[in-house]
Amino acid sequence: MSTSTKIFVGVVIVVVMALTSFWGVYAPTFSEAYVLPVQMTAADGTPLGNFQCRPVAAENGKTLLVFRDTDLLRQTTGNMVHSKIILTYKGSPFFEGIVPGPMEAIEIPAGSLPAPFRPLPQN
Repeated sequence: MSTSTKIFVGVVIVVVMALTSFWGVYAPTFSEAYVLPVQMTAADGTPLGNFQCRPVAAENGKTLLVFRDTDLLRQTTGNMVHSKIILTYKGSPFFEGIVPGPMEAIEIPAGSLPAPFRPLPQN
């Protein structure tokens, strides 16, 4: 292999590695594209915070909302055991439930998810 060919191959490898690295840092992954931003409030309307969660299919027609900032969520819900919370998406409530304890995730009926996050029907 000639020197110019080796240089060309080396440059191509460096460019591909740089583009791959750039894409990996700046492109959203599938899970990032499927993050559900929710607002959580207490039953009396007291805001508890904005959270990001990822819907994951669970058994018996349920969906598990796995929250990203689990430390903040545990602090927020730590003293709320058996308290009612409301989850909203873009100002529209989609789930009301009881806090099971300091939580990292919550199970909701799959049909409760906001329309953009509902799973497609299976054939």
